[in-house]
Amino acid sequence: MAGEVEVVRVAAFDIIKMEDKEWDGPKRDDDVLSYTAKINGCSLTVIKNGNVVFDSDYNKGAQIRIVEDVVHLPEGAFGT
Repeated sequence: MAGEVEVVRVAAFDIIKMEDKEWDGPKRDDDVLSYTAKINGCSLTVIKNGNVVFDSDYNKGAQIRIVEDVVHLPEGAFGT
């Protein structure tokens, strides 16, 4: 729809960058690794083939899930 911005929710990756002190985890459930934002403004960068496909921030309580080389991102990302 016109005026809507598409936000990445699922992405394949080579590298994920996150600050250790901002994220709690990993917690394993079979083949799923989960990380939970510990504070507001937790930064997350997802890189595939040397290109940044996602670079944004989450507030406390947001949870990402990783299965092999795919990251599942929650709603609520903000920033650049």
